[in-house]
Amino acid sequence: TFALPAAPNGLALSADGTLLYVTCGGADGRVCAIRTTDGALVQEWPAGHTPTAPALSPDGLTLYACSQFNDQ
Repeated sequence: TFALPAAPNGLALSADGTLLYVTCGGADGRVCAIRTTDGALVQEWPAGHTPTAPALSPDGLTLYACSQFNDQ
């Protein structure tokens, strides 16, 4: 289990398996990067209202997430 700022609703795993990107829903949605080896929250970004469906670009350098209620 990992501590998150809100309920998770989407996951994307880095190609090497070391980072798990989690979208957390709600009006003040977030995307969290969790280190899989120890569960540490290593980074967090604002992501609009109820972000979901995170996806990494093929090169692993860009993370995309839908912010369904902001039409982004």
